Amino acid sequence: MHMYLSQVQDDCFSSLSEHPSTKSWMELAKVCLTQIILFNRRREGEVASIPLSAFSSRDTSDPHEDVDWALSEVEKKLCRHFSRIVIRGKRGRPVPILLTPKMLCALELLVRQREACGVLKDNCYMFTRPEAMTHFRGSVCIRGFAKVCGAKCPKSLTSTRLSMPHLLHLC
Repeated sequence: MHMYLSQVQDDCFSSLSEHPSTKSWMELAKVCLTQIILFNRRREGEVASIPLSAFSSRDTSDPHEDVDWALSEVEKKLCRHFSRIVIRGKRGRPVPILLTPKMLCALELLVRQREACGVLKDNCYMFTRPEAMTHFRGSVCIRGFAKVCGAKCPKSLTSTRLSMPHLLHLC
């Protein structure tokens, strides 16, 4: 699924760069949302509702003490190489979201093309639906890509099952 999403992201990025349209913007937003959920193994609702302001104020410095406790040793090392968005999770706790350089580039393009592609100025979500005040649902995006990526058991690929090691061989 990761390889499939990477190819789709490349295609959508090129399409949005060359011929900005609402359709190309939506497709890139959906693939980025799905990739971020999978890469970070986070609840889909947390990622889907990332505020644009959180992306705009992303942090590339060393982890702050308030999120350091939430990171594994591997995540702490990754923070040195990736951009980081900190959002609020359950009970207002900080939740770190890591972005690869490729994800960051795609998200920056989405931000630059928002207005040209019909995104309402007042919509505060990163993964907004053009011409609406809501955001895409991560579970719907994951389900859609799971069906078309060639996975042996697409119904098993959900955000709530992402941490199950036996699913790694499915894609």
